[in-house]
Amino acid sequence: MGQGQHLLDSQYASAEWDYLRSMEEAPRFGIVSTYCRLLASNGSLLEIGCGEGFLLEHLDRSRYRRFTGIDISAVAIERAQALTDDRTDFVRAEAETFVPDGRFQVIIFNEVLEYFDEPLKLVRRYEPFLAPGGHFLASMFAAPYTARTQRIWKQLETRYDVAARCRVSIGRDYTWNIKVLRVPPSA
Repeated sequence: MGQGQHLLDSQYASAEWDYLRSMEEAPRFGIVSTYCRLLASNGSLLEIGCGEGFLLEHLDRSRYRRFTGIDISAVAIERAQALTDDRTDFVRAEAETFVPDGRFQVIIFNEVLEYFDEPLKLVRRYEPFLAPGGHFLASMFAAPYTARTQRIWKQLETRYDVAARCRVSIGRDYTWNIKVLRVPPSA
């Protein structure tokens, strides 16, 4: 992301990311939260790049045992702290170095992979933190479908099996691809 934390802190402080709470974003968050419910009912979730906890606002908190969100932005994490409870925590951390304190049924990369220089390497570093039978859940903006996101999906699909996929569109120009990925038994 170039300026990383400083840029994101500035953007969160000036409310640039508030649009993620809009009606236009609801369909994508609805699909992601449904996959979370199906894959980790009474389980644990780790969200990489959680921002202010936008996804958590769409989850039925009674349906999971534990939710951990990490983000590089101190401003976003400070705001997310309002959502913490005995099963929910938020940590200011860099995704490339964060070490979770457990294993998770679902590790979520919701609109963040395209910001990393080596997205496949990032996802792979979290493999040891997947619970047995766990899944990665990734969402990336697709319209206009960029060459970068196409390359990222191809890289991911050379390493992981696609257990489920969905394409969500709103209006003419807003489309996202959402995929559930699992580590193949041979990996």
